[in-house]
Amino acid sequence: GFSDRNPLVAPVEQLAPLVKENRKPVSEDNPFKVAEKSVSRSVEAMLDSYRDVRDAAMELTFNFLYANPLTEAVFSAIPDEAVVPEESDDEAVRAADRKRWMDAADRGGVAEGIIRVIVVMAGVDDIMDEREFDAAREIVRTNPRFEGMETKQIRQMVRQQARILQTDEARALDTLTTLLPEKEERMEAIEIANRIANADLKLVDSEKALLDKIHGLLGV
Repeated sequence: GFSDRNPLVAPVEQLAPLVKENRKPVSEDNPFKVAEKSVSRSVEAMLDSYRDVRDAAMELTFNFLYANPLTEAVFSAIPDEAVVPEESDDEAVRAADRKRWMDAADRGGVAEGIIRVIVVMAGVDDIMDEREFDAAREIVRTNPRFEGMETKQIRQMVRQQARILQTDEARALDTLTTLLPEKEERMEAIEIANRIANADLKLVDSEKALLDKIHGLLGV
C-alpha cells in the first residue's frame, strides 16, 4: 500500500517539497493538458447527457401521471364528499366513512362494474403502463354503456369505484356479481379484464392471479 512505512514511498516524500517549489504551468498544447481537457469535456458531456435523459424521463412521467385522463380521474383531487377523512382522530368518523363506501360496493350497474374491473386490473401490478390506460380509454370511448355520459360523470364514477376498491377490495370484487347479473355482462367484464392485463404484452403473476379470481367470482 501507500503507507509511509513502505520503502518505495520514502523517495517520493523527499522529492515532494522540491517538486512543489519548482512547479510551473504547462503549455496549452501539452499532450497531458490536452488529454486532461478532453477527459473533462467528456465527463461534462456525459453528465449533461445524463441530466437531459433524466429530465426527459421526468417530463414524460409527469405528463403521463397528470395529463392522462383516466389517471387524473383516479388520482386527482376528489370532491370533499368523497375524500377519506384520514386526518380525523375520531374513530366514529373513520368508521362511518368506511361503512359509506362498503355500502356503496353493491350499488350501480354494468357501467360501474366495468369501471371497477378496469381500475382494479390497471392497478394490480403497481405499474402505470400507458398501454393499459390507452386500452381503458378505448373501452370507455367505444362501449355503448358510456354513450351520452359527460366526461365529468365518468371521472366521478372512476373516483367512486377506486374509493370502493381502496376501502375493501375483497368486497368490491365479491359484489361484481350484483353489478353484473347477466352471463353476457360477466363475460364482457372478463374480456375487458383480459384486455387491460394483456395491453402491455406481459402478463405478470399478480395480473394472472386477479384474472383467475375475477373468473372464479363471476362464474363464467
